[in-house]
Amino acid sequence: MKFNLNKKGFIGAIGDDLPSLIPIIIAILIFFSVFTNTLMVYDQKNSELRKQIELSSISRTIKGESLIYGYDFFIDSCTATKLKRSNYNYMIALYSNDFLINEGINQIVQDFIETSQNDSPSSSFIEDQDSGEIFFCNYKKIGGSKFSEKTRNYLIRFYPIALQTNIDLGGEDYYFIEPVILAMVVWD
Repeated sequence: MKFNLNKKGFIGAIGDDLPSLIPIIIAILIFFSVFTNTLMVYDQKNSELRKQIELSSISRTIKGESLIYGYDFFIDSCTATKLKRSNYNYMIALYSNDFLINEGINQIVQDFIETSQNDSPSSSFIEDQDSGEIFFCNYKKIGGSKFSEKTRNYLIRFYPIALQTNIDLGGEDYYFIEPVILAMVVWD
């Protein structure tokens, strides 16, 4: 028997094409990886946009024309927002301008965290002079979590509004318009 060492053997249909299949498979893997990553970024941005739209809708209902006529008006607006089923949890409170200037945003976030954990409004929120009630509104969706220091995906917004209060001067009632800040936090 004579062997010919210069003859190449036939590996098979796939074996002959294997060197050309490897770059194609790698290209397909890269394509689907980039496609999946793009979809994840799109979903994340879309979720943030939905949250901002929800925040704007709720704040528009609460603040109306940027004038709150008193505690009853605020609570009625709060009830109107709760009647609409929301996909997000939220808390709304009124602060004095001085508080925001003196204490800052971090203290307001801390107030919301403490309020959520204790289930009682913070003493930093504005209190109605007639009824002693605190201007605070919250909504927690079914299965929603409490707002805490671990909450990372939240939005906080501040809106300058006017609060109408009734003041007794010399036995006569006068309406007084006070500039305040409506603070609102929305989270998943």
